[in-house]
Amino acid sequence: MSSAPHGLSGGSAAWARPRAECRLWASPERPLQSHPVIGSSLLFIHDKKEQAKVWMIDFGKTTPLPEGQTLQHDVPWQEGNREDGYLSGLNNLIDILTEMCPGPSAPVA
Repeated sequence: MSSAPHGLSGGSAAWARPRAECRLWASPERPLQSHPVIGSSLLFIHDKKEQAKVWMIDFGKTTPLPEGQTLQHDVPWQEGNREDGYLSGLNNLIDILTEMCPGPSAPVA
């Protein structure tokens, strides 16, 4: 993509923190590891001050796995593994936003 949405800049630096925060939610001590995330939403906010945030919302269809089962959320789905690819999708979205939002030295179209 050749240009950022009007008024957005900051590039990868702006999106590094939200990516890290969402990945933290899938770590072993967090509840997301024991829940497949199906039908949820992400709310992305990026302002003119180069602040970026991602909120994970809409967990109405998220139910816990049977006791002792866990998910990594960045493993490809295969029949029976229950992996949802949530973090893979999140990383792909943030990569796209990073490409759309040039760094501070690049002009904003």
